[in-house]
Amino acid sequence: EAVYLFLEELDVPKKLEELRIRAEESGDFLFATDHEQVWEEVMSLLDTFVEMLGEEKMSLSMFTDVMSTGLEALQFANIPPSLDQVLIANIDHSRLSDVKATFIIGVNEGVIPAAPMDEGMLSDEEREVLGAAGIELAPTTRQTLLEEQFVMYQMVTRASEKLYISCPLADEEGKTLLASSFIKKIKRMFPNVKDSFITNDVNDLSRSEQISYVATPEVTLSYVMQQLQTWKRYGFEGNLDFWWDVYNFYVTSDEWKQKSSRVLSSLFYRNRAKKLSTAVSRDLYGDIIKGSVSRMELFNRCAYAHFAQHGLSLRERDIFKLDAPDIGELFHAALKKIADKLLRENRTWADLSIKECEHLSVLVIEEIAPLLQRQILLSSNRHFYLKQKLQQIIFRTSIILREHAKSSGFVPVDLEVPFGMGGTGSLPPMEFSLPNGVKMEVVGRIDRVDKAEDENGTFLRIIDYKSSSKALDLTEVYYGLALQMLTYLDVVTSNAQTWMKKGHAASPAGVLYFHIHNPIVEMKGDASEAEIEKEILKKFKMKGLVLGDADVVRLMDNKLSTGSSDIISAGLKKDGSFSARSSIASEQEFNVLQKYVHHTFENIGKDITEGVIDIAPYKMGNKAACTFCNFKSVCQFDESLEDNQFRSLKDMKDSEAMEKIREEVGGE
Repeated sequence: EAVYLFLEELDVPKKLEELRIRAEESGDFLFATDHEQVWEEVMSLLDTFVEMLGEEKMSLSMFTDVMSTGLEALQFANIPPSLDQVLIANIDHSRLSDVKATFIIGVNEGVIPAAPMDEGMLSDEEREVLGAAGIELAPTTRQTLLEEQFVMYQMVTRASEKLYISCPLADEEGKTLLASSFIKKIKRMFPNVKDSFITNDVNDLSRSEQISYVATPEVTLSYVMQQLQTWKRYGFEGNLDFWWDVYNFYVTSDEWKQKSSRVLSSLFYRNRAKKLSTAVSRDLYGDIIKGSVSRMELFNRCAYAHFAQHGLSLRERDIFKLDAPDIGELFHAALKKIADKLLRENRTWADLSIKECEHLSVLVIEEIAPLLQRQILLSSNRHFYLKQKLQQIIFRTSIILREHAKSSGFVPVDLEVPFGMGGTGSLPPMEFSLPNGVKMEVVGRIDRVDKAEDENGTFLRIIDYKSSSKALDLTEVYYGLALQMLTYLDVVTSNAQTWMKKGHAASPAGVLYFHIHNPIVEMKGDASEAEIEKEILKKFKMKGLVLGDADVVRLMDNKLSTGSSDIISAGLKKDGSFSARSSIASEQEFNVLQKYVHHTFENIGKDITEGVIDIAPYKMGNKAACTFCNFKSVCQFDESLEDNQFRSLKDMKDSEAMEKIREEVGGE
């Protein structure tokens, strides 16, 4: 009653009548009949609620759900307002009759006929038994397939004159799609049926084939554009043949002249970002550029993306969902809490029992979950299940860190080590004085710093936690796309004398990525629990670059004598030399790499302050700057434009990349 009175108070019937009249005046008779019926349908819906629910009380949210469901189910009966019409229908829910031609689109494998859904909790046999007992259930797989066959039969027999069946051969990303087996059946039944291929790019066709694409003015305009763009790209050479006649139609037609001129003007559009003046650059970034290593890497991926994020300060709108960065943040926080607890108790990962690992993983996840993304992990049963999966990952990771600690002479010195952040405990930033007088500070936070000591001195290594598998690619280092780990190593080794308690210098031992996950391993036969755990341990092998010193490598894995290490990406031969697949570098090479990182930062700083904002994303193999970029809608990068081409980078072997790095910095 309250809803009815509210609708009356808003004068809804009168407004619906006004909308009906307006629709009729504009010639939209179908829409007009909808407005005519909607009030009666809503009143009928409210009457149904009264009959079913009576005086039953319910919460506002429940009433909203019930009302929404009812409104979504409303259907209107419309008599076709004209003799000639086009009906767009869903094959599952529409029963068409007396149509002259039917166009069935999207007839791909798994779509038409639809692939059967998972059985669920009950098998087909169990459904049949319960169905025989009079219990109404969802159809079995066999029944679903038979229903699909019936739907297909109805679909192809409704047309009295013509039947067209089509299917795409690729999706929006270019991945191959298969034609449905239904099309093969049609071809077998009608061997003389005409089979044709339609493409969006007429340049792939001969002139005689292209002429069939001259159809309605709306559709043909895009094909004319393709031809003119190709003609322009190849230096205005070649004969456009009949396409000139099509072009002349648009530029001389009173109806299409203005519309086509706007489209054709895009031929001369140049999608370039004008270089910023020094004054504008100073206003945007200031006299002191302070940025993370990730920011510097972003500039080398695409200068325009850097400008959008750090110059214009563009940000995507926050959405209530759990993304990969949120999960990575949770992993970091959970491991830090466990490690901090161990440091306070003067213990190491090696001191933990399996039971303690499980207990601590539950404890830290319960503590962190309410703080993540507005309590998203507590918002639904699905997210609660995800929270349990994340806890299992932390539990598994804790077990592996325990095993690593038992086999290593390296121990954590500190976690989440800040540099250039100010405050107690922060190391100084990496500072640069650029040629134009601007100062630049590279700042950040290091996940974990490990230390080991022997008769040769103190060694430091960097461990970076990642939620996906990653290795250090020297080609990416050369192009300035992977500077983070070497920067961290440079910061801790160059500040070791003031930072370390004993106050003496330290040498670089390596940089390693630790993949946080809970892997599944395949085993042959009846494997023991110990064998399974050993295989899981191998899945956590840390990738990166380590010092090519056998003694230091054995400090990282004291169980290693010969063969490959289960902990790091290195191995030893029987003669004590390193195996070919070892990711190693000499101390001199580490020094060259750190020098090259400084050199790269200086070049980045110089380009930023000089206003470089080129729309020139990199591409190397199957990696591209645009893949996960948030600013594609801003830069409008389009490969079909002459100005917009990827900055192609050549992939190299590590040895080749190292040689080029040496050449850049003059290293021996």
